Amino acid sequence: MFDGIHTIAKARLAHPGDAEALYACLLALEDDHALVPRDDARVRDMVRRACWNRGAAAGVIEQDGEIVATAGVILGDLCWYSEVPALREIWFYVRREYRRSGALADALWAWMEEHREQIGRLSGKPVVLLTGPTCMKRLAAKMRWWARRSKLVTALYMVGTLP
Repeated sequence: MFDGIHTIAKARLAHPGDAEALYACLLALEDDHALVPRDDARVRDMVRRACWNRGAAAGVIEQDGEIVATAGVILGDLCWYSEVPALREIWFYVRREYRRSGALADALWAWMEEHREQIGRLSGKPVVLLTGPTCMKRLAAKMRWWARRSKLVTALYMVGTLP
């Protein structure tokens, strides 16, 4: 198991050969904190987009041949009324048994930052990263983690009942 002390984690860009392992890891994410039931076709489509770099990308960290942490991002606009480019985090997940040290989450964060900067260099435009927890469990603790790394610029509230 990753101990975070003796091993330095670094996320790498997912590639087509990672698709099934990434899909399996995302199923564990769903078990951990999904808001609504999974649409398998949508999950598989997003994994394909991320692994084949079709408007999306995923950073992955492996341990013993298994993906144990991943972050997914999709390129879009900052807001509906502007063409300011933004990366939107669509998932950020470290398997429960690898969370203790925080090193894998830090490595995923570094990957998202590096990916954002690289897109900015290639496009010649500054790119922002929109990220934050989307969950019902331990939301306050997760928001504190994000607040140490970024600036709160919006909040979402839900009206109605989930299926």
